[in-house]
Amino acid sequence: EESARGFKEFFLRAELSKPEVRANSVALCTNPIYYCNFFTDLDYPLLGYFGLPLLYMVPKDRWDNWTRSFADIALRENSLFVANNPLLAEQISWQSGVQLKVLQPLALYLKETW
Repeated sequence: EESARGFKEFFLRAELSKPEVRANSVALCTNPIYYCNFFTDLDYPLLGYFGLPLLYMVPKDRWDNWTRSFADIALRENSLFVANNPLLAEQISWQSGVQLKVLQPLALYLKETW
């Protein structure tokens, strides 16, 4: 908890003080999904692309609070969250009640999809 606060204070001071960073229109969060809560009070649209479970790296005593927080964040008007596979989307839906769209990885240069 203390290290997360310290990092957030550093990020706000060192990065958000730059005009080019403040001008960005979107924040991106990915894995671990738990780190998306870092962006919730920054007032940026939030794009999330997930490939690991919702509770990955979440301390067990915070699982219930985190799943409720995740649902609140995901359902915001300025959030767009997607999973990289159907199984993960269903797992997140079962845990949080939020149904994510699926955007599977694509490597056109390999002529393959996953």
